[in-house]
Amino acid sequence: MLRRGTALAAASLLMAISVLMIPAVGPVRAAGQHLYAARSTSGVSRVATADQTVVNAFVTGAGSAMDIATDGTYLYYGVSGGSNVARANLDGTGLNAGFITTGGFISGVAVAGGYIYWISNPGGAWWIGRANLDGTGVDLRYIAGTVAMQSGGIAVDGSYIYWTNFSSGSGTTIGRANLDGTGANASWMTGLTSPARIALTASHIYWTSN
Repeated sequence: MLRRGTALAAASLLMAISVLMIPAVGPVRAAGQHLYAARSTSGVSRVATADQTVVNAFVTGAGSAMDIATDGTYLYYGVSGGSNVARANLDGTGLNAGFITTGGFISGVAVAGGYIYWISNPGGAWWIGRANLDGTGVDLRYIAGTVAMQSGGIAVDGSYIYWTNFSSGSGTTIGRANLDGTGANASWMTGLTSPARIALTASHIYWTSN
């Protein structure tokens, strides 16, 4: 179920519609004339916005995709069940399955302001990590989290980092922190039901709920 909050939100309302055309689909992101979908069975699929042409096996070779993000030049996705952020060109070529190694099970992935952000549990504890878009400057422990982040999503705008506390389906909150990693509030939004994936637009937050 897609829900909306009143702080910042998803240009992915349109994206949610195309989800129906792709089996075993996860998060969907837009770039140029295409939508790119993370798939729990086989990497990344692509949908043309003009005619809805679907390429199910668009990027394969790194395993299933947990979440996906794009900066308009590359696709970045968390390898499901693994610890890597993979990267590929928008045309599906140049896959680097081990672009960033996070040191733990990876969940959400986001790209904004020249950085890649992800949720992972290096050493067993949950953190938000950050790296430069070229894969350098990796900080595995940028913002401290809790086990509630497990299988959660992450989104970033020009001011804040947001994440869902899915907590294996029992979570009720969305967290928020400043871009510099300070001011983290794991219960910034409360009273939710299993918030999972999250996306932003200029005026709202959207999240999926189980």
